[in-house]
Amino acid sequence: MEVKKKSLWLGITLILIAVGVIFPIEKTGFLEDLIYTFSTLIIGLLVIIYAISGGNFFKVIGFLLGSILMSMLLWFLVEHGKWGSSIALVWGGIPSGLISGILFLIGNHFLRLKEKKQYKYIKQVLLYFLILLIVSVLFRHGGDWYFDAFES
Repeated sequence: MEVKKKSLWLGITLILIAVGVIFPIEKTGFLEDLIYTFSTLIIGLLVIIYAISGGNFFKVIGFLLGSILMSMLLWFLVEHGKWGSSIALVWGGIPSGLISGILFLIGNHFLRLKEKKQYKYIKQVLLYFLILLIVSVLFRHGGDWYFDAFES
């Protein structure tokens, strides 16, 4: 248990260093030039995932990769043939799949769906696709939905 606490604090510390120290030092106008910030954030996130999941680390990483692929597939089916569909596939599919996977893992843990035997898999699949739908709609319409709904 002590290793998990140390790993969790190490991951949190790495993320805080990336946001509070490295990001202000890397002065750029482009998102792609923030190499050290994103590298430190990814390493911190992986350390936190390891601290939380322990022995199931590779299962969690595999699930997150599968979630990203599922999201990219759904974005491809929705955006197929439109202008900029490949851009939407990468810039919309990957982050929405990752966020949906993380939110599903958190929701599955707190709702304890894996412990309830009756309709266990149906509930899990419905929860995952509901989260993926909500996150994808938010990514599709961006942050302007709040302005359009309340400020216009």
